[in-house]
Amino acid sequence: MATRSPISISVIKALFAASPNVCAYVPCDEKLTDPGWKETNAEIAHICGERPGAPRYDSGLSIEERNSYDNLMLLCPKHHKLIDRLDPDGHPVEVLREMKAKSELHGSSSRAWATDEELGRLALIVVLSTSGDAPPIGSQPGPRLTVRRAGQRVVMSNVGSGAASMIVVVDEAEGTNSPVLLSEVPSSLPTGGRFNIGHWAQTYGTASFATLSVAWQDQGGDTYVERYPIN
Repeated sequence: MATRSPISISVIKALFAASPNVCAYVPCDEKLTDPGWKETNAEIAHICGERPGAPRYDSGLSIEERNSYDNLMLLCPKHHKLIDRLDPDGHPVEVLREMKAKSELHGSSSRAWATDEELGRLALIVVLSTSGDAPPIGSQPGPRLTVRRAGQRVVMSNVGSGAASMIVVVDEAEGTNSPVLLSEVPSSLPTGGRFNIGHWAQTYGTASFATLSVAWQDQGGDTYVERYPIN
């Protein structure tokens, strides 16, 4: 079953838009994304922890507040690990808020570095990397993407109601540490629509299976993710 991202796509887009495209940790200048990269170098970090036991958790905040723009920042993987696992005590809330404010100030003084569509795709790629804890969406209507192998073809279908847009597909290739972003996917898929992602032998060679992670957005702006093991 597909799951809904706990952080809205609009919030993630806003984080990227306000960023100067470098890690918000001071002083770090690690680039977060590049058009030539197949993945991003960005991770979403919580200033006040997302759940009980997490660094800087504040029980007075609602789930929505913990996953809001004001409580999130974009960090490179090294500094996300530093503030949450290696040295959480050295990174109190006020220090992280100051870092975020400095990053946003830098971002506001530079010209826009990505279009709205590019920001949307970046946000969906990040959603895929954080989808493990997303709650189930139940049986409510909406677009539902499935990916199946049909002979030597890998086919994506929209079996739900309504068009799916901003579609991102990541191949979690076995034996590699870096998932591969597939570029040959449609920007939208209407109800009943089908798309041939690729030819199995040409894309996967002699591999016997693959795992594809898919993210998409419905017409209301909600984002969904699903993982498909394909034999």
